[in-house]
Parts: sequence; C-alpha cells; structure tokens
Amino acid sequence: MSDAESQLRGPGDLLRRIDAALRVTSGDELDAIVRELSTRVQRLAQELRAVRGELEAAEAASGHADAS
Repeated sequence: MSDAESQLRGPGDLLRRIDAALRVTSGDELDAIVRELSTRVQRLAQELRAVRGELEAAEAASGHADAS
C-alpha cells in the first residue's frame, strides 16, 4: 500500500481490518496492522513535535514583540 493510499484510509477502515484480522488464524495480518499503526503513531509524533516547535517559536516571538 502506498503512503497516499494509507492517508486515504480512515480509522473505520482500520477498525474493520483489525476485526477481520482477529477472526483469522494467521498472525500476518495482525503484524501488518501493528506495523501500520506504529508508522502512523511515529508520523503523528513527528507532526506534533513540529507543531509544538512552531508554537514555542510564535510564543517567543510574541514575547519579544510585547517587550519592545
């Protein structure tokens, strides 16, 4: 699955995949879901760190502007 396809898949689709995976005997689909979730969590963590950095920079700039 490409990143673009992954981005288009919503949480409902992932929940259906988890439900289906729990009904099969093979752990392959569960492994794939865990890898996908791990990738998504890592991506979200990176995005949150970037947003936090932007907010801190904006707050610092605002503080400097107020002090002038």
